[in-house]
Amino acid sequence: MDNIVLIGLMNSGKTTLGKAVAARLGMDFFDTDHYIVDQVGLSVFDQFQHHGESFFRDRETEVAEFAASRKNTVISTGGGIILRPKNMAALGAAGRIIFLDRPLSKLLSDLDTSYRPLLKGGAEAVKSIHRARMNLYRKYADATLLNDGPLEEVVTELAELIHTLQNPKFAIIGDPLPACLASDIHLAALRHYVPNPTSERVQIERGELPAWLDRVRQENYQGFEIKTPHKLEIASYLDELSIEADLTGSVNTVVNRRGRLIGHSTDALGFFLALGQKGIVPLDKRVLILGAGGLAGSLALHAIQEGADRVEILARRPEQAHQIAVAIRSQNRSAPISWGDMSPRALQNSAPRTDILIDTTPLGMEGIEAQWSDMSFLSALPKSAVVCDLICTPPKTAFLEQAEALGLMTQNGIDTLIYQSLISDHLFLNRDMDYTAMAEIIRETLLQKGAADE
Repeated sequence: MDNIVLIGLMNSGKTTLGKAVAARLGMDFFDTDHYIVDQVGLSVFDQFQHHGESFFRDRETEVAEFAASRKNTVISTGGGIILRPKNMAALGAAGRIIFLDRPLSKLLSDLDTSYRPLLKGGAEAVKSIHRARMNLYRKYADATLLNDGPLEEVVTELAELIHTLQNPKFAIIGDPLPACLASDIHLAALRHYVPNPTSERVQIERGELPAWLDRVRQENYQGFEIKTPHKLEIASYLDELSIEADLTGSVNTVVNRRGRLIGHSTDALGFFLALGQKGIVPLDKRVLILGAGGLAGSLALHAIQEGADRVEILARRPEQAHQIAVAIRSQNRSAPISWGDMSPRALQNSAPRTDILIDTTPLGMEGIEAQWSDMSFLSALPKSAVVCDLICTPPKTAFLEQAEALGLMTQNGIDTLIYQSLISDHLFLNRDMDYTAMAEIIRETLLQKGAADE
């Protein structure tokens, strides 16, 4: 089982609750302050008095790294452990972090400040530290528990919270929800970081999003991924949007942070990370995007941010492509973006001046009747161009087959899906991931299932 790291102000209950919940769950217990006292041979107060705060903070960093090497342990930390990002990086990589939030009034009524080196100023000192640290506790916590009740009740709540963190629930929603590889990809990655993750596929029809979001909060889903047609509609129901999701109005990943639902757009970053594995980056490239859905906007924005020489969007509904361009130019007036209709003539005209061609349309997708009627414009692409299709099923569409027959480099939707899913998992778990290593593990998993092309 992963470690559980308890953070919070002094007297918030980290040691008392930590010991009790460790005993209930059959876990070990480790107190960082007690360990430092044993190692140094002086109380925390005396360490501050004789050696200064920096001495103690250095010992705290050493013990944070030591504690992180433990397994199946509830770790109670000192109130200032969050002051050094290095401490939290070590502890966060080895477990789940819970902020024990005790009401300030109770902290003040119960706290003996006489042996606390930073609290010589009494109540005002406590209030000052409370103000200074609260944002850091919330920043680093995977979850928050309010310690505001009888001991046994709070221990039970803490045990239930730990169970939720150790057995996180995720979901993929859409309508319709076609067969997709995302569940396999998420689970292959998540199992390397948490013991028992589950990833559900839930069909959510139009109009059911508010009820679904209530369920996410009530059942403590860590987050969920969004397929069509909800990527645009869901944005208005969320508590917060990332910068890219806000600008494009498209959301493909929602993270649940203590009941606050935050929308992200990870598709474009996943696409360009996958493309980067082929040694291709948008810098100084001419990018042609076909289709004008939410994903097209994210791809256009990211390409421009990465220094693309020009981005052109062609769509059957050019007014949607125009809206994307207007949104991007509202943030960057000189953005090199243009738009137009996706007519055969427009495709033929744009192809010769394209380095990266990205098809975001559903043409060629399994279960979709509509197909490309004319792909002759592919012949007009430069021989150095790369042709990309974001469809996963089938792994190789007729569009990509035609491009390969012309000797062009291609990238299918599975490459994008792998990296996009990993970025979503990073957001779900709030911890760093080795994308390259995890991508290889996922590819092996998919190949064993016969789901990915060599």
